[in-house]
Amino acid sequence: MEMAGTLPNVLVMRTLSKSYSLAGIRCGYVVGPNPLIAALYKIKDSYNLDRLTQSIAVAALQDQTHMLSNTAKIKATRAKLAANSNGAGLRYALRKPISSG
Repeated sequence: MEMAGTLPNVLVMRTLSKSYSLAGIRCGYVVGPNPLIAALYKIKDSYNLDRLTQSIAVAALQDQTHMLSNTAKIKATRAKLAANSNGAGLRYALRKPISSG
């Protein structure tokens, strides 16, 4: 996220799907410099978020404790799946997050 706040040509887009367990509301956000955000408004779809989706998203973003707990569960499940896959002789690849540093 830091890169989006300091570099003039970087946008960071996130959804609330996995770590917030809100795939059903189809909500996300983008962080970056004002000129790039303004350019996105020129090409954005005409559909905006309804009030219910906005309220759910705000509540989720305010509850970072739940998100961090949920993320820990997701990582534990991924590790368990990887371990079980190894035992069954299956190959897998875990995508690593892009580092900002």
